[in-house]
Amino acid sequence: HATDPAAAALRWDMVQLIEPGIGGGNEILGGLLALLTGIAAITAGLLPRLLGALGLVIGIAGLLTLLPPLEPIAGPVFGLGYIAWFIWTGITLLTSPTPE
Repeated sequence: HATDPAAAALRWDMVQLIEPGIGGGNEILGGLLALLTGIAAITAGLLPRLLGALGLVIGIAGLLTLLPPLEPIAGPVFGLGYIAWFIWTGITLLTSPTPE
């Protein structure tokens, strides 16, 4: 900014355009990942059914962030739910017997 304020302002505008598309409230990719992983966990039976169901809830919440009136509710459900899902999945994978 000190050497070229106009270029700094232009770069800031670009960042402000790109950031919402990669996670600024619209959690499309994460929602799809959780939804598809939940479906796979339930149908394949490789993870606990409840863990798969949590993935479905997280996935739906992530996709609901696309609707502005639901984003304030769906966003925290998605974010905090994913944290719980990652911890539970990690514990499950670490404590499950290794397939031979």
